[in-house]
Amino acid sequence: MTPDAAKRLFAAAGQNYDAAYAAANKPGFRAQPLGLTFSTSVRNRIVHKASQNVVAVLPGTTRPQEYILYSAHWDHLGIGPAINGDSIYNGAVDNALGCAALLAAATAFRQATPPPGRSIVFLAFTAEE
Repeated sequence: MTPDAAKRLFAAAGQNYDAAYAAANKPGFRAQPLGLTFSTSVRNRIVHKASQNVVAVLPGTTRPQEYILYSAHWDHLGIGPAINGDSIYNGAVDNALGCAALLAAATAFRQATPPPGRSIVFLAFTAEE
């Protein structure tokens, strides 16, 4: 839903979107029902693409047969038809940030003293979770 559509929805419920948004960013916020419903329709097309996953394993030192899994997806790659002048599939939060955290965790575990007892799997995959 676009911000403009959300503002119209809140207005129909007799509420102010900007005030609700500001309240949602404060400690102790609790969601409030709008008492409304809405429906929408979406046009979609499926495009099949080949992509690769990336996996790394840091072997454990005392219990290498036990695994801990850390993962993030990196499906923000590509370009397509322009929407509002932007044709790049942006991915800073979806989920380049998760991949950066995954790499930072891998580096930290690799440099840890003592090294991890259990094996650790780091997985970056495409096509969501």
